[in-house]
Amino acid sequence: MRYLRAGCCAAVLMCVSIACACGSESNSSPTTTPIPNTTIAPALTAIPTITVTGLSVPGFEIVLSPGQKQEMVMKPIPPVFEDDPAAVSFAVSHTQEGDMSVGSMAKAIGNSFPVRDLYCCRLGSKFGFALRDSSGSYVAIRAAAERAGPGLPSWEALEGVRASAAEPVLIKAPTQTFTDIDGITYYPPESVQVLDHEGVYLEQEANGDATGVAVNTVVWREGDFYWRVTGVAPSSRGYLDRTTLLSVVTDYLIQYDPSIGDWRPVDIPGVELSLSPGQADEMVMGPIPPVFEDDPSAVAFSITPTPGSPVVSDTVATTLGDTLIVRSVLYQGLGRWSVYGLQDVSGRYVAFRVSDERLGPGLPATLALESVRASVAEPVLIKGPTDPFTDADGISYFPPERVRIRDYEAVYLQQEAKAGASGLAVNTLVWLEDDFYWRVMGLAPSSGGTYDRERLLEVAQSLLEHDPATGQWIPLGSS
Repeated sequence: MRYLRAGCCAAVLMCVSIACACGSESNSSPTTTPIPNTTIAPALTAIPTITVTGLSVPGFEIVLSPGQKQEMVMKPIPPVFEDDPAAVSFAVSHTQEGDMSVGSMAKAIGNSFPVRDLYCCRLGSKFGFALRDSSGSYVAIRAAAERAGPGLPSWEALEGVRASAAEPVLIKAPTQTFTDIDGITYYPPESVQVLDHEGVYLEQEANGDATGVAVNTVVWREGDFYWRVTGVAPSSRGYLDRTTLLSVVTDYLIQYDPSIGDWRPVDIPGVELSLSPGQADEMVMGPIPPVFEDDPSAVAFSITPTPGSPVVSDTVATTLGDTLIVRSVLYQGLGRWSVYGLQDVSGRYVAFRVSDERLGPGLPATLALESVRASVAEPVLIKGPTDPFTDADGISYFPPERVRIRDYEAVYLQQEAKAGASGLAVNTLVWLEDDFYWRVMGLAPSSGGTYDRERLLEVAQSLLEHDPATGQWIPLGSS
């Protein structure tokens, strides 16, 4: 099972002696061997100077000083995880991609420690190791690609440790950008958001003639655990630059679920994921019924939108805005649109729907936006498949994908209609924002629509929000 899309992380097929410079990836200066058909990073012409005088992130002790190489102490993880006498290895399975033991680790200890992994596109072996404390309890894990040699780093690695054994994590770093004698440039630490948690990003860069290797790192605390992901930087022939590293963690981090005996995406705030083989997409979002407007509590509003204006009129927005945050899409001058509100037993509006005309009784609309108050809907239950499959109607379903909409974690559900399908494919985004759940649904291109992943994300990012204080429609994200 792979929670991936084509072209996610470019595979780097090479075998090179390298060393790492952060956390459990110790720093050294090996000699690299040229690889046929491999692009060598060009020499850097200029290193930007960045200065940070102080940084505070909960759960971390950050010590900055001039000329300080990046160091991280995440007890009890040792410099070379698997060489520790307390490290436990697991049974290896031989596959076409290489030797694997992360799955064995997950099945062995998944009930006592949250085992995670990164499903990226690199080919090759991948190994799992765990550490026990003096009582025999598991306190740390490592899931990583094969090392290039003893004590050398992996192309990418994920490590987790119980906060009770590690807090606070000590990070030493420079106050200002500097380059050491091995040609590795160290940057001051940066505060970043990781899965709705505040974390620390550490960046390194290798000069064209560097004898050392640059490794980028992101580390964060999530509940009772610290998590760290490291990867060889592009300047050292890796692929994990800042954007890719954070994207990999956001989109491709999975966790073993012992209740189903398989992997699933890491929990998303306000969403309960339930994945099983051959499970078609289903979503339960509080009181919102399968066909919104057929519910006895649904109230229809009269609208006459004009091209270039919000579908929801100011009058309707004011009425719904007494109890809801009201958002809308722009009317493009095509199709008949409708707006419905859903009332609770007290007559208060708790949900609304904006959509164009349905394609038939009980069939989806080409585009629809729905929202519901979180207090009556959380958590939203999403059922989906562990692996892609096609049902009897010719509709293919894919495992849920984690995406970001502005600063919020979201779930993307993809469907695809095969040739001759008797059903319709609809793509969906759902997320929790400002105490409301939001869902955008669009007819997939395979069913004659235009709403693929990128187009649907564009719609979600560009919604307009009604400001009851001014009566104006404000693009989300504007001040």
